[in-house]
Amino acid sequence: DFRRFLAIRRELAIRNMYPHAWVLIHNAFDASKREDAEQASRLMDAAIDLAPDLPSVYLARAQLNFSRSPFGLGKLWNDIYKAAQTSLQNPISKNRLLVNLIFSTLLSLAVAFVLFAMVLLLKNLRLFMHDFHHLFPRGVANFQTGILAIVILLLPILLRAGPVIVVLSWLTVGWIYQGWRSRSVIILFVVLIAAFPLALRFATDRMMMTQGVFSDALDVIDGPGHRSCLNNLRTRMVEGGDDKLILASLASYNKRQGKMEKAKALYNRALLLAPNSVVLLNNLGNVLFLGGDLKGAIELYIRATKVRPDVVEPYFNLSRAYFRSANLDKGKESINQAVRLDHDRVRALRELSDTKVTVPVADSIVDNPPKGEKKATMANYAVADLAIPHEWLYQVDEDTDSGAVFSRLLSASTGFSSMVSLWIACGSALVLLFILLALRRRVFSSNACVRCGRPACRICSPELRDDSVCGQCFHVFVKKSQVDARSRISKEIQVRKYNRRKATISTGINFLLPGIGQILKGRVLRGVLILLLFSVVLMQVLAGGYFVRDTISLGSWRNWLVLGPQLFMFALFYAWSVFDSFKDEG
Repeated sequence: DFRRFLAIRRELAIRNMYPHAWVLIHNAFDASKREDAEQASRLMDAAIDLAPDLPSVYLARAQLNFSRSPFGLGKLWNDIYKAAQTSLQNPISKNRLLVNLIFSTLLSLAVAFVLFAMVLLLKNLRLFMHDFHHLFPRGVANFQTGILAIVILLLPILLRAGPVIVVLSWLTVGWIYQGWRSRSVIILFVVLIAAFPLALRFATDRMMMTQGVFSDALDVIDGPGHRSCLNNLRTRMVEGGDDKLILASLASYNKRQGKMEKAKALYNRALLLAPNSVVLLNNLGNVLFLGGDLKGAIELYIRATKVRPDVVEPYFNLSRAYFRSANLDKGKESINQAVRLDHDRVRALRELSDTKVTVPVADSIVDNPPKGEKKATMANYAVADLAIPHEWLYQVDEDTDSGAVFSRLLSASTGFSSMVSLWIACGSALVLLFILLALRRRVFSSNACVRCGRPACRICSPELRDDSVCGQCFHVFVKKSQVDARSRISKEIQVRKYNRRKATISTGINFLLPGIGQILKGRVLRGVLILLLFSVVLMQVLAGGYFVRDTISLGSWRNWLVLGPQLFMFALFYAWSVFDSFKDEG
């Protein structure tokens, strides 16, 4: 019965039957539990035959082989490679991987931005409060100006200004007291924030595609053509007008069903929209060929070869049309041209065109036809169709309202309702940063002391030669006058405790947040790189496959095969951060 089912499926040129493959895979695992290895292998191979474009079937076979032979790495890696290759070729899988990658990357970048801005704020908060105090008259107490400074920094949160405004305000404080490396990172972050809505819009459009024409057309093109998908495409064509993707999909389906007149009418309507499409020209020529209109088919094949002289199929079909018309010379010329383009492809097309199907007296297909029955060439393989380009699939379905979804996501993630307003905020932030850079020496004059971390301010201590050390360290370690030995020893102990505490905090925090310790130690570029890479890998592990879920889930084992490399990368970056922190201590 299964062989008969496969014969019908092949005669109808149905490439993928996902639900049937899903059932066979679960039956294969059940057979493996019963220790029926032969039956399990047969069922798994049959599942792959039913759905060759489904990555999960290859991962399922890899899991099955691994459970039976853990050391058979050859078959295991071969199936994993095949699954990866299929994922990049299958439009649905490729689109799902791309959307999940973009969303998880955007989320990881957002986490990294917030952490970086928070670290810079906390690192330079003491200096900011010190300089902020100088903006007021001398009689104002430090704790009063300090409270006011904290309120100003928390004002965007209290006013619910949105995440972007909060992060930009924190980055502004870090910008004032950092060197050129940190400032270059801050500028890069502001540019990435401005580019965020572009990536978000692209990912949202691709995510919403799976709910519209995208999936319906693929089911009709490569699948059995479920009634709901066909009705959706027909309804869309009636309500929205002609579309070359919908017309070509329905035409291909009707051609496979043997309804040549309907297929011809649909292809002609599609050609009005794309008159120079080699796919439409070739496939309409095939419909005419199968309908007996050899002259019309030849004209279309010739047009197709002029549009794309590098494509094999039109030359191959042209040769068959000429041979059918008894024009042997032109037939040989056409097939020779096809062979010159791609010999292996021509051989494969010949094998398909020679495929036979049993045509019994009754309406059924059997392996050994009784007397009186004959075999004939399958109509769907007599001439070669060209696949509908995947570029046609990547169109946004207006019915899915991706614009509204994008607006909600943008507002929730940034606090801005439009891209223009976000760009204005980022541009204003850049202008403000460079204004503060010009006012650096006039308003924000302090720096962190290289010895004890206290503010080194020339306003408070005019005798300082520069702003690298504070007043205490200047008198104790540089000037060394009018300072007794006891004070110097006390200050030295204080400096060592500060450095030890700073090193302990920086090293310890790397166990929780890799990269933060390097930022605290002043190694900003390395710290930001580790933080970004670690955040990206972490989000891939935690949420990399959950923004757009796989509609055909084949078991929890699939997650482990996919998560394995991600967990390895997670451990790699984590170890890099920790070991680099201890290396700094050494």
